[in-house]
Amino acid sequence: MLDEPNFTNLRRFVNIVDQSDREDYLEALLRENIISTDAAALAKVGVLLDREVEKVRHELLILEREGDIILGADGRMVLTDQGRAIGDCVLKKHTVLQSFLSEMLGMDEERADREACALEHEASDETISRLSAYLNHTAPCHRQRRLGLCLAETSCEHKLTEAEENEVLRVLGVHAGKGRIMRFNDLGIVPGEEIRVLRKLPNGTILVEIKGSEVALSSVVAAAVSVEKIA
Repeated sequence: MLDEPNFTNLRRFVNIVDQSDREDYLEALLRENIISTDAAALAKVGVLLDREVEKVRHELLILEREGDIILGADGRMVLTDQGRAIGDCVLKKHTVLQSFLSEMLGMDEERADREACALEHEASDETISRLSAYLNHTAPCHRQRRLGLCLAETSCEHKLTEAEENEVLRVLGVHAGKGRIMRFNDLGIVPGEEIRVLRKLPNGTILVEIKGSEVALSSVVAAAVSVEKIA
């Protein structure tokens, strides 16, 4: 239990927090790897969730009472197994929804992120499962080569998600349905194209350079791209 005065004085005023707010907190703590209750960490959470720092302090105590986090006397904050499970679930929903909205419906990343935040709390597990399966729909490599979508002579086994930062890669193929192929074409991710991995973010997003432009790909989308290392 955290013994700092500002938390100690607040404990008696702890009430309840809305379930969607609870999920937002756990998603943010997990995605941003926030493990402290120092001023900088609390301010960061406040910015992420559009809250005043005092409100953040208050609601973290609620999460502690709910068994989602542990607030240590040394200023550390740890997600419990329960809190991590909830955060993981919400983060997965967010990733799938944002990928669908941006890659399939063509929304810009910022708007897709906002819409995913709103939808993730109401989307059922079945909906997310079906969307994820749709996004990950693949076609056999031999069929892709016949259609001119894959240059590999052997099975496409190296995924973009397995690449390291600063690697230069050649796209071998895209494992996707016909509709998604057009979206990949728009992004410049086509067989034979060279791409460079710039950064791999904690949430699974991969920032790549294609034809001189930076493109952010969700983990779901990156997993559909088969590549070979060339540098």
